[in-house]
Amino acid sequence: MSNYNALLAKASYVEHGQKKEILNGWKFEEVESGKYIVTRSNGTKVEPPSASEETSNEQCLLKVGDELPKVGVIAQDETGDLIIGDYKIQKGKDLLFGWSAKKSTGKSYKVTDPSGKQHIAKVGEYFIPMNGVIEIDDFGNIAVPGGNSIRVLKKTYEIELKVQNKRENDGFSCYINIKEKNKSTNGKDGTKGVFYPAKNTKAAYFTELYGGEEIITAYFHPTSEINKVITETLTHDQALKVKKIKEKINVILSECKQFNIDPNEHQEYHFLREELLDINKESKKYPMDVTTGYRAFGLQPVKEKNQSQGYSR
Repeated sequence: MSNYNALLAKASYVEHGQKKEILNGWKFEEVESGKYIVTRSNGTKVEPPSASEETSNEQCLLKVGDELPKVGVIAQDETGDLIIGDYKIQKGKDLLFGWSAKKSTGKSYKVTDPSGKQHIAKVGEYFIPMNGVIEIDDFGNIAVPGGNSIRVLKKTYEIELKVQNKRENDGFSCYINIKEKNKSTNGKDGTKGVFYPAKNTKAAYFTELYGGEEIITAYFHPTSEINKVITETLTHDQALKVKKIKEKINVILSECKQFNIDPNEHQEYHFLREELLDINKESKKYPMDVTTGYRAFGLQPVKEKNQSQGYSR
């Protein structure tokens, strides 16, 4: 008998380099390792911090670690883009501002235009938005007719959730893997847990064992988009605290029901709810794209986004 278990659900969150404001029209050339000539959109070169009035263009070399006054420190991220404080200059030649692309399968790329609309482009084939055949240039970007190019974003970090169609407790076996560039253990050091699908108005969630207790360390809140959820993650300590608070709340609710008392008039109940809200504000949240098992996450077309994000379980 095969040990293979089909996936019940799959979702992922991906980062493509550092999130910085793009300097439109700026260019940089790496003349030697860690040293660059940076040109502004108006054609002038950025001088190093120690530059004098006699500094020539040939001497306008910026180095990793240089700090430009009122701008920030120079660095280069994993994708090759040049970082200057809160800004970045994308690596490439004559890049079209507002356009970006991500590798899909084979020779295909998902291209996003400035309006946010997506297109499929294939290397060596005619690309309608650019009225011509596209190729890949020396920078790994999409070269388009007219001498311009579209920046191909490089994946540098990914969180991948895989839910197996295998029952465990009252949920399903699940793994959360973190994939990073140049990390040898990618896909091998994931966190094992149990995924509980969304039910009625309650969000799907992920549990793991910590100190012998099953705690909820991730919630998946549906959005108005059919393929996207907002994932809210808790540290082990936060999750354990939430569990203890909810146990106390349940005791209070039971007592209030028994004596026909409004829980909102119970002072401790109010304080406990405030504690939950504080933890909710501190928890990390990020969007995940769902590629398999939409219903497991409670996804369905709705007119408005689900506003009830909290610890409903």
